[in-house]
Amino acid sequence: MSKQVDFRKIDPEINYTLEQASEFLNLSYTSILKLKKQGTFDNVKKIGRRYYLSGQSILDYVKKVNYRSLQVN
Repeated sequence: MSKQVDFRKIDPEINYTLEQASEFLNLSYTSILKLKKQGTFDNVKKIGRRYYLSGQSILDYVKKVNYRSLQVN
């Protein structure tokens, strides 16, 4: 069975760590880093040593890609 991602949990106004974004999108942390390096996410902030994505950037990414590809088998 595949696990559905609940995008209602993502608040567009909150900044999320890359680890949290990987949990929301069911992607590995390494995949999120690769997407960050490619410039896929619009609003990436570095605070201290950590990177943060806005919830809106995560939701925009979901709209860009096929939703079904984010399901885990």
